[in-house]
Amino acid sequence: DISKSIHARPSAGNASRWALPCKVKNTDGEAMNNLVNKIIIFATITIFFLSGCGTSTLASPASNPTTTLTFTSVPTSTPIFTPTPTFTPTPIPVSIKDAIANGTFSEIKTFGKGFVIQSIFSPDGSQYIAVTSHGIYVYDAKNWQEVKYIPIPTEAAISEIDISSDGHIFATGDIAGNVTFWNTKTWDILHSVNVYKGQITRLKISPDGINFVAVGDNKVISVWDLHNGTLINLQESKGKVGSINYSADGQWILNSEESPYGYLKIRKASNLEIINSLNGFRENFDMNYPNYPTYPNYAVSPFTNLVVLLDDGKLVIQNLDNEKILAVLPTEYSWWSEITHWVFLDKSQLVVKGDRSDFFYLVNLQTLDLRKISADELSVIAGGNPRAFILTKEREIQEIGFEPIMRYTPELITPNGKNLILKDWSYDSMMGIRNIGSMELQQENSMVKPLQIGEGNVTYFTMKNENLIVIKCGRGKGLLNISEIGLNDMHVISEAQFRYDVNDIIETVALSSDGSLLATGTADGTLSLWNTSSKTQIASFQAHKMIPQRSTADYQAISSIIFSPDGSSFATRGVDKTIKVWNIKDGKEITSISTKDDYKTFMTFSPNSKYLAYASENSIHIKALYENTPEIVLNGDKPKYYFYSLRFSSDGSMLASGYGGRLKIWSITNQSLLADIPELGEGIDAVAFNPDDTLLYVASQDGIVSIWGHIPK
Repeated sequence: DISKSIHARPSAGNASRWALPCKVKNTDGEAMNNLVNKIIIFATITIFFLSGCGTSTLASPASNPTTTLTFTSVPTSTPIFTPTPTFTPTPIPVSIKDAIANGTFSEIKTFGKGFVIQSIFSPDGSQYIAVTSHGIYVYDAKNWQEVKYIPIPTEAAISEIDISSDGHIFATGDIAGNVTFWNTKTWDILHSVNVYKGQITRLKISPDGINFVAVGDNKVISVWDLHNGTLINLQESKGKVGSINYSADGQWILNSEESPYGYLKIRKASNLEIINSLNGFRENFDMNYPNYPTYPNYAVSPFTNLVVLLDDGKLVIQNLDNEKILAVLPTEYSWWSEITHWVFLDKSQLVVKGDRSDFFYLVNLQTLDLRKISADELSVIAGGNPRAFILTKEREIQEIGFEPIMRYTPELITPNGKNLILKDWSYDSMMGIRNIGSMELQQENSMVKPLQIGEGNVTYFTMKNENLIVIKCGRGKGLLNISEIGLNDMHVISEAQFRYDVNDIIETVALSSDGSLLATGTADGTLSLWNTSSKTQIASFQAHKMIPQRSTADYQAISSIIFSPDGSSFATRGVDKTIKVWNIKDGKEITSISTKDDYKTFMTFSPNSKYLAYASENSIHIKALYENTPEIVLNGDKPKYYFYSLRFSSDGSMLASGYGGRLKIWSITNQSLLADIPELGEGIDAVAFNPDDTLLYVASQDGIVSIWGHIPK
């Protein structure tokens, strides 16, 4: 240690102990001169070394004592520097407004693969093919690895699919009237045929793989040669065509036809001539709506010439060869039920699944009996049968990304920008939202973490610090459940049930930003404000008129409530086609706005709480709440679509809107359209800015959540 070896200055008495290790001949003058020269040279080298490689703790050579130093390596006159790590600067976030101006605003990434329009397994079970509004996904069904993704342009989105009985040809029908055939080994296009000037609504390949039948716009049936694309015959149906199938031997084509009784037409496959019409399979249709058209719910066996229909909750099995009804099997299905899956395991077994049931029916087509089975029993009976994979492989399909995100739409972004909170609209609107979820925005391949919230309709959720507050209405009058949920593991931190003294069923609620006030809107149009700590009522008044609903005997009044960000006011939207803004301090009405529609009117406050934006038909209106200035009106293109989502940017300078399937971003300052991105999936459900306005989250009805922002050119 150099610093320790030179720490003390030697005294004169022990100077010889610090002398340089040299031999001196006192009698020889020349030797003395040589010794002096050597000492000078050595001292010079030592001083040079210390000045070039020493540290700041060393004293100057003139003030240090002469020392004996032992080096582990030969010193060099070239200093050795420690390499400095390469510094990569953190890119400065680019605002959405600047990205649009620079032409660099684009889709950065997407979450989810999209809503599965249709999917099918190959006959041997080796491939799973799923079609979304964005394209075709092909998976190896053994290891569930993606084999191929084929993007499809929006103008040619796929509407129908089928696969040949040998599994070699996959067919797609699109909204432009084209039928395209794909080689399932290479996934190259074999050829494409334009069969109709409109959407293909039904498509089926013949059992022998020679022909195919297609339906255009639910009315025009045409048969074509699959390999050379020539038309064989064409007929226009009197009623709208539902499903279409070949008989097992390929002689007949069966199609359902829209009617109060649900006709099933049987045609010759060669020329589409109708040879029989089966009807009466919906004898007990709803007498309140005698002209309401229905389609028969049926399936055709691919093994034998049998057809099975659902008739008023009963399964009717009929032989197509002699038109004889073989059996009528009662089930637990109601007359309004539909069977979502018909799966013929073989010529003697059929599995059916109802849309409102969590069980299956197994039908023995030889003994003509049926029994109810569970999902576990189905796995034992048909787990290895490729025909049943669409039912038995549901978990695997979910795990590759088609579930559960396909049901969710974004509601809010946490203040730290780390999580996106989503709501699940997959359940019937009468039941309300049953699930919510959280997605980590800074994690690659992030999936939704769902939270099952049990009974009750979720009517509102917001943030409290880093936790999520969920409010749901119970089945009783004035009964609310308020839960606080941690986002790290989506667990419930606290849950409480409160009963508020109201005159009618609570339809909607809202919580102020600081959580101190709760607003409730009941079906009779009464709005009440409550102190959340004491559960005492602060104010109660009639906010909107009560409107009877034509389809039911119920009535509604207040469809939504939102608080302003600063907590000084709140807005209510009524079924009476009005939007009203109220002062929280005195409960007085600040403004009332008449709209052209009720349930399609969306509204949002600006971040400074001074403006309210609302949508009415194909226009966006921005109302100044405390200034007598004209409304700002931002117009859509045509009254084809409604605005289904509105959100201000964090700084209030921009407004993002979902207009049908189009994303529009508006400048509030100069009332101009900054960006117009057409045809984002099936339609935009929700939009949300991140806290610094550098990212925009867009959720469409096809189940895709996409992130938009700056991408360098």
